[in-house]
Amino acid sequence: MTSDLPPEFSRKLPVHRGVEPVQAFKIEATAAERAALAKRFGLIALDSFTAEGTLTTLNGGRRAQLRGHIAAKLVQRCVVTLEPVPDVIGEDFALDYADDATAAVIEKELELDPEAADPPDPLDGEAVDVGEAAAEHLALALNPYPRLPGARLPGEPAEELPSPAESKTSVPKNSPFMALARLVRKGGK
Repeated sequence: MTSDLPPEFSRKLPVHRGVEPVQAFKIEATAAERAALAKRFGLIALDSFTAEGTLTTLNGGRRAQLRGHIAAKLVQRCVVTLEPVPDVIGEDFALDYADDATAAVIEKELELDPEAADPPDPLDGEAVDVGEAAAEHLALALNPYPRLPGARLPGEPAEELPSPAESKTSVPKNSPFMALARLVRKGGK
C-alpha cells in the first residue's frame, strides 16, 4: 500500500542530462519535519536530523548513485517501562538508482550472479529525493527494542556480573572449559 501523501522530509536533486555530474548536499530537517518524522516512526521526539553526501548522475541521467551520512538525536520508548530512551544515530548509506530500461538490463545481469548486489531502485522522473532516502535510512537505523539500562520484564533474570576470577578468564563458570579446568586442577580425578 503506497501513500499519496508527500514525504515529510523531501529534498529533490535533479539527475538529468546537463546537470552537474556530482552534486554535494547537506540538509537539515525543520522542527515541523522532525515532528512529522517522529510521528511516522513512533518516536517520542526527534531533536535533530541531518543528512549530507553526494548524488552522482551517470549515463546521461539514466542512472544515479547516492552516497550519504545521516545524523540524528532522538528519543524512543523503552519496550519494558515505556520511559524515554535517548539515542544518537550516525550512519552511512548508499543507494543506486536506474530508469526502467537500465534497471531491466541490470536485473538480467544480476540473475546470472546470485551473490551480486541488490538491483537499483527505480529512478522516477528526473530527480532523486535525497530527503526521503535519508528518512528511510533513519528508520532502518532505529533500535527496534530500545531499553533503559537495567530494565527487565517480570520473571526475566537479572544480568549477573562476572566474579573477579571469571572476568579474568571471560569464560562462564558453567562452561565445559571451566569444568575441564576444575578437573585438571583436581589432578584429573
